[in-house]
Amino acid sequence: MKSNIKGRKEEGDTMNASVESMLSEFQESGVKDSLKKLVEDAIQEVMKAERDQFLKSQRESGERNYGNGYYDRQFNVLGMSLNLQVPRDRKGQFRSSILPDAWRRSGEYDELVIKLLAKGYSKEEVREVLREAGVTGTAVDQIASRMAQFMKDYRTREIGEETFAAFMDVYHAKVRNEAGKIVTYSVYLVLGVDFEGRKTVLNLTVREGAEDLKGWNEVLQNLVERGLSRVSLFVTDDFRGLHELISKYFSSSRHQLCLVHFERDLYRNLPKEDASSIKEHMKDLKTCRDAECGRKVVGEISEFVSKRRASYGKYIAERAENYVAFLNYPREVRTSIYTNNSCESFFSYVARNERSLSYFSSQESLDTTLFVIASNLEEHWEKHVNSAVKSHSYRLRQIFEVQFNGGE
Repeated sequence: MKSNIKGRKEEGDTMNASVESMLSEFQESGVKDSLKKLVEDAIQEVMKAERDQFLKSQRESGERNYGNGYYDRQFNVLGMSLNLQVPRDRKGQFRSSILPDAWRRSGEYDELVIKLLAKGYSKEEVREVLREAGVTGTAVDQIASRMAQFMKDYRTREIGEETFAAFMDVYHAKVRNEAGKIVTYSVYLVLGVDFEGRKTVLNLTVREGAEDLKGWNEVLQNLVERGLSRVSLFVTDDFRGLHELISKYFSSSRHQLCLVHFERDLYRNLPKEDASSIKEHMKDLKTCRDAECGRKVVGEISEFVSKRRASYGKYIAERAENYVAFLNYPREVRTSIYTNNSCESFFSYVARNERSLSYFSSQESLDTTLFVIASNLEEHWEKHVNSAVKSHSYRLRQIFEVQFNGGE
């Protein structure tokens, strides 16, 4: 396959600006450690592969030379201070081509690392970039394999038996497939919030094609296989069939349909003159004192809608319990759990990269972007918990025990 990197120079410049912007935001919020490790590991892989190739070439030419451990080196890249162990040989002849000294302008090295991590180009194109820098294609394969292992370990890690809430949503990304066509890939995301208010990525699954129940079945099955068995509340949009699927795997869990999506649907399906009434009804629902009050308001919404569209009004009535599930929890945490917009916040980082590129050059490109974003956001979330959930942890656990153990 012939590289077309030169033909994509302008696209590459745009990608660099986008990724640099994303990295800058992460750095400003103090979440650099995960990214720093990725950069360090990637550069280490290049240097190790280069030394292996260097020693192999020497042996083939009849010279006797061996590895001789490492020496420490520190330098800055992308605003991060990297601590590297540089490979060396016994004769002191090996010199890695990827170290920054080989670059005439410091900005060029930042650009290389950005391309290396963001995978905005295909593997073949990244190989061409590194080849121009004097780095072997073997080293690129080493990096790609290491990244793939990182993501595999990340996606198969144990996640514990229980959590307070799980927020689910899908992002549709444009990806160039192996045939060179731009197609839709679905990114299935599950964010968890535990009883101490800590947020984490429970699942990230990428599948070719639009959102479907087969994809969600794979996601939920993965959660169970990794140890999750009890979730107090699932929060999703109203994707047809998803409620039944959640009940199949988590029969005792409550299921809240996103009220933000619900309100949007009402505005979209009813005449404009009904907007003020919709707004008042939704305000009443969000401020109800308890689930019984919520059921009454949903009934009123159903009756109001039925006068315009009878089938839609009936549809709403059938989902009443899923619109009021959040009202079973303390008032202070309700604004955090009646919407799955936290997923949209995650996806905004993905969208920013996609807009600058027009599309992801491969599934590998999308996977790596997701992994970098998730790693850094999780570090950020460790320091910024949901204070409302944390302060009501005891009460939430009481509700959880009654829900799953009958209060025993």
